[in-house]
Amino acid sequence: MSESDPSKRILTNPNTGSEFTERFNNQWKSLRNPFKDAYYWLKGELLDLKGLKSALEGRENVVRQQSATESKKRSDQQELDKLSQGKATLKSFFKSKSSKESDILTLQSAIEQSIKDVEEYKKLVNFLTVYHGEIAI
Repeated sequence: MSESDPSKRILTNPNTGSEFTERFNNQWKSLRNPFKDAYYWLKGELLDLKGLKSALEGRENVVRQQSATESKKRSDQQELDKLSQGKATLKSFFKSKSSKESDILTLQSAIEQSIKDVEEYKKLVNFLTVYHGEIAI
């Protein structure tokens, strides 16, 4: 303890001048907080994982859409087969012959569009798989 004696003081001793104080302040400013660095590193890792999870969920959504399109194509194809064979279905029971023919044309175009959509979904899924495998992961 300096007991109010200026010659016993460290930082404010008039004999040492400002050299020691400057060195002390420079040393203090050069110290780094390792917890702060660890925090930013962990935060970056968590953001990377969230981004990867989001990318994989996006791919799964595309696969679900492809599956739904294939399912719709199958049901439309079954309906078209029944209409082409002249069988009565719940959807076509009270329809006239001309409306059944228009339904056949509509179903054919819907099936063709579904085939195109499924092919596009397959290309997109393949692209996403390659992208995730080579770049994202």
